[in-house]
Amino acid sequence: MGLSSRYRINITRRGPPPRPFGWEICRRDDATEVEVERSPETFRARYEAIADAERAAVVWDAKEDVPS
Repeated sequence: MGLSSRYRINITRRGPPPRPFGWEICRRDDATEVEVERSPETFRARYEAIADAERAAVVWDAKEDVPS
């Protein structure tokens, strides 16, 4: 996601101590922000959550690029 995107990734603490990190993807429209997807699982390390979220965010960006 090197280019500007309408989607933002938030890494959150959601799970119990062995796997505390999760992610959510939010879409920005003007002044509002709406959660569009949340990780179905939790991760041991923040970097694992970031890597998984990046893969999901690329899919959302690709949906934006498809002509109607």
